[in-house]
Amino acid sequence: MILKNLLVVSLTVILSACATTVPEPPTPAQMAADKGYELGEPIEKIMNYRLDGWNYVNPYALIIHSGANKNHLVTLRDRCHELSTADVIATTSTGSAMRAKFDAIIVSLDGSRPSGSTRNTRKCYIESIYTMTKNKTTNKTATGISE
Repeated sequence: MILKNLLVVSLTVILSACATTVPEPPTPAQMAADKGYELGEPIEKIMNYRLDGWNYVNPYALIIHSGANKNHLVTLRDRCHELSTADVIATTSTGSAMRAKFDAIIVSLDGSRPSGSTRNTRKCYIESIYTMTKNKTTNKTATGISE
């Protein structure tokens, strides 16, 4: 009897563990808003870009700064956990453009600078690219009137 109860409890625990789901990643609009941006339209490619900087958003996305006030939300096809600890990234490009559904973000696995070699790097393929603009905020006084 004790063995039967132990078996039932064990199976219940195992099945409940299998039933848990991974939460869906936030939408691109939510990701942009969380970082203080307004999401623009999706674009197929960034032409003649220069990678001036980047910011980690989550394992599915990053913000790329590619020139004066040119910010893009780049979503990834799969999770890229290595982005959260990366200091430097590189990108693949097709000609002078970085393209959605074709190019990738290259992340070093050992902390070194990503190079042309695929050794100790991971390619995180780009799913989509969105234009973004920084949200404009106004300062309000104690009376609620915009300055």
